[in-house]
Amino acid sequence: MCELEENGNPTFDEFVSKIGKPKIELVLDGNKLKDVDVLRTSPCGSTAFVADYINEKYVGQVPDPENLPTEAGLKLQHYPCRAAKMRLFSDEECKKQMASGHHSDAFEEALK
Repeated sequence: MCELEENGNPTFDEFVSKIGKPKIELVLDGNKLKDVDVLRTSPCGSTAFVADYINEKYVGQVPDPENLPTEAGLKLQHYPCRAAKMRLFSDEECKKQMASGHHSDAFEEALK
């Protein structure tokens, strides 16, 4: 469910405008982090969990574009994500790793 994005269907697009692939915005005061706004959350709530963690740890600091996305992705691993965690007999990455990557990407995109 962390992969859901708009597909051109108005009803579906309305749903995934709020729930689906994580999308965040970093609110800065000058060049220091003031807040992390969750624009689109994962269905399980992990995006808000990660955003709260980043807020607690980094508000008032200059966001590090090298480490912040990685830390956001790793923090997802501490949330009871509903994605499958095992990949038996498969070369594909587990779904929890994919969810972690989506969160890391969301923070990386917000830093741009």
